[in-house]
Amino acid sequence: MTKRSPFRYFKTSPEIIRLTVMMYVRFPLSLRNVEDLLHERGIDVSHETIRFWWNRFGPMFAAEIRKKRVQQLRSYSNWQWHLDEVFVKINGERHYLWRAVDHEGEVLEAGSRTTLDICVGQSEVRSWHTHHSVETGVAFSVTLLRFTSECSHSASFR
Repeated sequence: MTKRSPFRYFKTSPEIIRLTVMMYVRFPLSLRNVEDLLHERGIDVSHETIRFWWNRFGPMFAAEIRKKRVQQLRSYSNWQWHLDEVFVKINGERHYLWRAVDHEGEVLEAGSRTTLDICVGQSEVRSWHTHHSVETGVAFSVTLLRFTSECSHSASFR
């Protein structure tokens, strides 16, 4: 059975729909700004149509972009993580806020906890590694892990 095109009931070409949705998502433009830009190019589309296309085709385009990123990730052998940890007082109680960022600037994990424990840090780093290996389908090894401060996670790699 052949896969049907998601654009089959639309009179507008798929290229124009893709251009419109990607303009709205990629640049900080309102629906009316995208409508004006398309009107300057000779394409007459209302802002409500753009919103409808964004709701209908946005998730599909996002899935395509994710697939392409995973393929690029498979070819990229030098995976790096950057780990930030900040100490903050919330309601008079000290909390440890952290986030793990990959080499592309994508936030992999973020969270907070009230205790600073080396064993917890070791288990968290292992779980992040396992989770993101399974999610992307890539069995990678972390070759470099940078820490911005002396945190509990640095003890995990000594």
